[in-house]
Amino acid sequence: MNASTAFIGPGRIDTHHHYFGDSVPELVSEFTNDGAQAFFFPKGTDDHLKYMDSMGIQTAVLAPSIKMEWHTQWPPARWKNLCERTLKAQLKVQESNPLRFGTFAMLPFPHVNETLDFVRDIYTHEVKPDGFALSTAMGNKYLGDPAFDPMWEELNKHGAAIFVHPSDTAMPPGLEYKPYVFEYAFDTARAMASTIINGLFTRYPNLKFIFSHNGGAFPFMAKRLGDVGPSAKKMNNGKSVFEVIKTSNIFVDTAISAPIQWPVTLDIGFPVERIIYASDYPYTAAVGDVAYHGKTGPEESGQFTRHELDVKIARENALKGLFPRLAVEYKKAFGDKVDC
Repeated sequence: MNASTAFIGPGRIDTHHHYFGDSVPELVSEFTNDGAQAFFFPKGTDDHLKYMDSMGIQTAVLAPSIKMEWHTQWPPARWKNLCERTLKAQLKVQESNPLRFGTFAMLPFPHVNETLDFVRDIYTHEVKPDGFALSTAMGNKYLGDPAFDPMWEELNKHGAAIFVHPSDTAMPPGLEYKPYVFEYAFDTARAMASTIINGLFTRYPNLKFIFSHNGGAFPFMAKRLGDVGPSAKKMNNGKSVFEVIKTSNIFVDTAISAPIQWPVTLDIGFPVERIIYASDYPYTAAVGDVAYHGKTGPEESGQFTRHELDVKIARENALKGLFPRLAVEYKKAFGDKVDC
């Protein structure tokens, strides 16, 4: 358990840090399919640590990028096997330094039996992931779909943290750009709407969801959900959409977020305590924009105090609200310098 020597103090917890373990060849396919990706590709743990040290990141919670074909085209057993092999590789990195690395395990959604077996097995082991990773839609169903209720019920028992990240989607015809340009933001909004409208956070209050990129387009679209207000209230014990946002364990991260987003995020009910730092490494590693590097979107927005930026958003919200294992590690390493 060695803290970074590149900076002084607890630093940041990066809750959006992609993992491409070279022992799992399927994970690197995003960088090799058509040569279109121009992003820096990390070759090993040292590349991650070098970036983390340069950005004041003490801990990176590793999450694979989930490809749509894995959960829409592959047989369930093959998809589950990839989840198992990837988790094994991730936990090896985590165990090498449990302060500097955490883990989000991919879940073999939409397959109920495979997912339940996978989750139940995880909780029989001493070393566990810090949470789980899903795409905005799994098997062509958004996350609020009732078909996923058996999985949510099991994960709710454990108070699981769920990291939600968009992935490749079916593009509208005639658009010449990649899905990450616009579709990721709108798919994230669809996933958030699906979970809120269908009462997911009311039925499973112990679940803690992290939505990437400040919820994508959701903050700008949330007030349009008033059109489905009566049905949303029915599924949420009389709570409005905005009451659900204010009172549920819904977190948003800061990765590739623009300053203009944050006043809207606060306006629709997100408290500062449910905003968490995120880098989106390695996709932002070669980008010089201050919204990606150095100053974050929240800092540029002028909406937050220095303490909120450097303590709450940087690490405290994650330690208090999401990651009990890391809270223990931080207390061991930093004592009274951290409030967990």
